[in-house]
Amino acid sequence: MPTYHGEVRANADARIAIIASRWNPSIVDALIEGALRCLREHGVADADIDLIRVPGAWEIASTADRMAGRVAAVIALGCVVRGDTRHYEHVADNCAQALMRVALDRRIIVLNGVLAVERHADAQARAGGEHGNKGEDVALAALEMIDLWRKL
Repeated sequence: MPTYHGEVRANADARIAIIASRWNPSIVDALIEGALRCLREHGVADADIDLIRVPGAWEIASTADRMAGRVAAVIALGCVVRGDTRHYEHVADNCAQALMRVALDRRIIVLNGVLAVERHADAQARAGGEHGNKGEDVALAALEMIDLWRKL
């Protein structure tokens, strides 16, 4: 029985786009730094990384769709914190659904590193705090998935 798995490593000619919101900059900037550090440590050259900043989480998926065909993978980074209105549900839920739609419709690897949290402290814990750095986690997953898709 054939078994396939990806390795966490850089692949030649595999561009990666990091699409990150400017909203909640202290959190998102830490996620970006985690992702960049991880990619560089695994041999991805800066010339093979596109960093694209968008206003908020809402704009990430449409930009990911725009990048389809240009990159091997998209790393989506952002942070949506619950507030007093339903805006949180609209943005967080629709961002996740739209990212999945882009991945399936455009046949591109999309990693969802958009934090959807109850409190700012929850985001800090996932942006280099006690729960690690989600930017690093999705960067590792991107490298593994790029390698796996090349094998499939």
